[in-house]
Amino acid sequence: MKCACCGSDAILACSGCKGAPGSGQHYEQVCYCNAACQKADWVNHKPTCIALRNRKTLYRAAETAQLVFYAFCEIIFDISIDRVKEDKNVMYLYEGHYGTYGGRLLMPFPSHLFPQLQDKHAVLSFLTCTEVGYFFEVIDRLFKGTKGRFEEVAVQLKDTPRAIKLVAVNNTEDAVDYDHYLMKITLSNGETYALNIAGAQHGDYEACVPWQQYVDSRIRNLESATYKTFGSLRSMTQQLHYQMHNPGLRQLFELAVQSMSKGMQTCANETECSWTICSSYLSRLLLKSKRPSYDASSMS
Repeated sequence: MKCACCGSDAILACSGCKGAPGSGQHYEQVCYCNAACQKADWVNHKPTCIALRNRKTLYRAAETAQLVFYAFCEIIFDISIDRVKEDKNVMYLYEGHYGTYGGRLLMPFPSHLFPQLQDKHAVLSFLTCTEVGYFFEVIDRLFKGTKGRFEEVAVQLKDTPRAIKLVAVNNTEDAVDYDHYLMKITLSNGETYALNIAGAQHGDYEACVPWQQYVDSRIRNLESATYKTFGSLRSMTQQLHYQMHNPGLRQLFELAVQSMSKGMQTCANETECSWTICSSYLSRLLLKSKRPSYDASSMS
């Protein structure tokens, strides 16, 4: 590597943008031979460095939101699974008898049936992409530092690496082709990303990928996609209980929504607290410093 300032050999990478994930565009790591060269080049490197630091913050927030999502989905899991069968890229979930659990609405997650972590995440996210509506507070807090614009998008998918099918007790298979919900994030510099925290059900395990990459590989027809403002899914779930004719069911649904919203807010508070305690120095270094330092690790 060559020094971005003087052109000499350099192995000291700018720590502010080092390791920034790709956006679908080519990016070459910036290196310097000493601190003086870094200081002299800061006026040129600053715009790129800030953009890459924001990208690192975005991906870190996405990964954190996805972990919270998996934990919460395990708590509110409501499918009784008796057995599992794999056939090529399709996982069949065979429903058990719900009476086994005494009429309870929530089921203990059968971890013994899914020893592989990716399989567990796929089942936890199965038919849960609309639960993003409960994540309004969490996402709003975790992604505040990115200063991005969020849109909720409903799409039809293509070429997914895996699929999950639910088989009822009477051996009928759910064959509905459901819409998939995710978020489109537009950063201040115009970069766009797909926040897809429930993508594991389709074999997409990364929480965040460049938007165009997702469009090209997964969206069947972009023109038929439905865009809504951030918070629309939350409003939709809150309004559902008003459409229920059974007063008891309506009250139960309302309590469930309130409990899940409270639970998500608790998750957000605990995640933010843990993140701050465990990495307060790193957070200050990456998110608050006006000019990043360089580190002495070799570039490979």
